[in-house]
Amino acid sequence: MCAQCHEKEYKEWKKSGHANLELAREEAVWEKRGAFTAHCARCHSGQGFAAWLPQLVAGNPDLISPFNMTRANDLGLVDALVHPQTCVSCHDPHEKLYEAQLRIYQDTPTLPAGFAAYGMGAGAVCFMCHNTRNGVISGAGVFLHEDSDPRFGNPPNYTAPHYSSQGDVFLGRNAYFMGPAGSLHISKHVVVEDTCVGCHMKLNSEGSHVFAILEENIDLLCRECHGEGVSMEGLEKQTKAYLNILKSEIQTKIYDTLKGYYESNVTYYVRAYDPSSGCFSSAATSNIAVSTIPQSVEITSIAGQISVILKFSSPIPTRNDGGCYPHSSTDTIWVQLGGLRKSPSAPPPPHPNYIIDLTTKSGRDIVKAAWNYFLIKDGSGGGVHNPTFVFQTLNNTINALK
Repeated sequence: MCAQCHEKEYKEWKKSGHANLELAREEAVWEKRGAFTAHCARCHSGQGFAAWLPQLVAGNPDLISPFNMTRANDLGLVDALVHPQTCVSCHDPHEKLYEAQLRIYQDTPTLPAGFAAYGMGAGAVCFMCHNTRNGVISGAGVFLHEDSDPRFGNPPNYTAPHYSSQGDVFLGRNAYFMGPAGSLHISKHVVVEDTCVGCHMKLNSEGSHVFAILEENIDLLCRECHGEGVSMEGLEKQTKAYLNILKSEIQTKIYDTLKGYYESNVTYYVRAYDPSSGCFSSAATSNIAVSTIPQSVEITSIAGQISVILKFSSPIPTRNDGGCYPHSSTDTIWVQLGGLRKSPSAPPPPHPNYIIDLTTKSGRDIVKAAWNYFLIKDGSGGGVHNPTFVFQTLNNTINALK
């Protein structure tokens, strides 16, 4: 309907990540996600966002509620009906409460990441989904992943930030080793009119509704405000270098922990994951025994959890207990930190039965560091969203691990 009159914007939108129907069908439908659709559909579908926004504005940033299979069908959160983020996700076709008929403007309510944003202009609508989204505990409130926070100051689990963490980085929130909870590190780019929209739409040479800024256009965009002679190359290289240093420090800490088990001739256990099929080797237990040191450890995330890829010099015998894990042996094991255990079973973390032990400062620091790594990697825009906060976070985290 919108494209009948807004053909230019429609063609631009078709090039954007917001137009990704396959992602909506993967992340935001009952057939694939079941009850978890109430979580993912908030931002991965147009219908889910429209249903969730009034709830968010009313003060409840938790999952779409109430929710069940009938509600999913009623909302169109099923494979045949789901929409990606279309025009009417951001713009209300029947109301003009705000400029450009945006559904939200200037100030945000408290977001699932645990903070609100103020004075964002048209960019406020971007903050709705572009945040880490992991600060809500159902029935307990909304918290921050910051030191001394009453719920997440000492990480109780191995959750990673959601990959769309641009809002957190822009406002300098949800990073460990950056002062007590509530410390502010807001980007100087907050002075840009309409914040996100000011750069990603108004100054985007590819068009106002493409949103993403192509690598080859970044310097031209920055020069609109900062003048000739400005280049992003140095900032991007510094950010990448510090991220690589931090990643190496985290991986070394985990490797040394596993090496200690090997040198003590102690077996550890994993619940393996296969990225091709999306299957785990067990429903709950860490059912694969490992008594070998890996050649390398690489941090990654699996289903929203901080995870590692363990590579071995020769295949490790594996098992498939009641799932669809396809390997009988492999030299590469993907495993969530919560599936890396001292014995097959364990109570919920924090508990000493986990290899990365959240009951110890060293274990908590590894998880805090990994949280910060993914926060900056996925939300910094190469450092440009908030350069001071980005480098302080990376430097403080590296020093904390040392």
